[in-house]
Amino acid sequence: MSQKQDVLKIKRGAFVETGAGKIAYLINEGQAQRQSISIGAKSIHEVELTSGVKAGDKLIISSLAAFQNQQNVMLSN
Repeated sequence: MSQKQDVLKIKRGAFVETGAGKIAYLINEGQAQRQSISIGAKSIHEVELTSGVKAGDKLIISSLAAFQNQQNVMLSN
């Protein structure tokens, strides 16, 4: 990742490819909610999130394929 200050970043996962770098799912009260995002710089281990999320948000970083682009998905343990 390039040397930037005050960057919001997250561990890189399959969500980057399956969401085309434009979709993520935020975890909130037992549900995953579809959210439009923008990704900036990428490295092997991390991606920069430039819009759509804020510090402290919990995201699903695994593949999003099973969610079939639904707006809300109930999560189970």
